Amino acid sequence: MRGVLRDTGALAEVERMIEDRLRTALLALDAAPFPDHVRVPLRTLARSSYRNS
Repeated sequence: MRGVLRDTGALAEVERMIEDRLRTALLALDAAPFPDHVRVPLRTLARSSYRNS
């Protein structure tokens, strides 16, 4: 099954989608009216979730 996902390009597409959503989330956090003591942990959480995907 893993080979099929890789060979069809599905794995690369899902990875691209995850990266796009991370960028979108980080941009939204930067634009949100949150103080740094809220924004920084949320950015850390988003990035750690990305690394664990």
